[in-house]
Amino acid sequence: MIASGDKLSKGSKYLAKLIYKNVPARTPIKVVTREELFKIDPSLSKDSVGAYIYNATKDKGTVYVVADNANNVKAEVLLHEFTHAALHKVIAEGQRIMDLVAKNRATHTEASKLVAELDQIRLAAMHKADQLGILNFKAHTQNVQEFVAYATSDVAFQEFLTGIQYKSNTSENSFVNAMKGIFEVLKRLLFPGTTDT
Repeated sequence: MIASGDKLSKGSKYLAKLIYKNVPARTPIKVVTREELFKIDPSLSKDSVGAYIYNATKDKGTVYVVADNANNVKAEVLLHEFTHAALHKVIAEGQRIMDLVAKNRATHTEASKLVAELDQIRLAAMHKADQLGILNFKAHTQNVQEFVAYATSDVAFQEFLTGIQYKSNTSENSFVNAMKGIFEVLKRLLFPGTTDT
C-alpha cells in the first residue's frame, strides 16, 4: 500500500508526526473495497474511503482504508483515520466528563476542557458553514471526533477554519495549539511522567 496525494498542508504534516506517535501500537490497518467497508459498517456513506472502527469490548480499534485501482491510498485518508485511532479514547473520555459536568456530577478535567473548546470551535464552524450555504462540510462538523479528523486532514476545511473567530481559553487561539494540548493530555494519560510531544 502506497500513500498517494500531495494535498497535506504544512500544518497537517506537523500534526501527522504527532498523530503517528500516538496511534496505539499494533493498530491493524486493513485495505478493503468500498463494498467490504459498507458491510463492516452499514452506517457509513456509500462513498466512504476509510473508517476507524473501535471495539469497546476488546478495547481495540482497526483502521480500514479503500485503495484505488492501483492499490494506492490517499495520504489524507490515512491521516484522517489515524487521527481517529490516536484520539478516539481521549476525545470520548473528554466528552463523557463534559456530559457529567453538564449534570453537575463531575468537574472538568484538562481533557474535557480541551474537548469542550474543540466543540465550541466545531459549532462556530458549523454555524458559519450554514450561514454561507456551504454544504460539503456537514460531515466535518457532525461531532468532535469527525471535526478533529477532518481539521487535521482536509486542506479546504483547514482554510475555512482560518476564518473562524474564536477566543481560546486553553491555547493561543489556534487549532494546532489546541491539538497540541490534546496530545499533551493523551501522552500524560498513556505515559505518566512525560510532558513533551
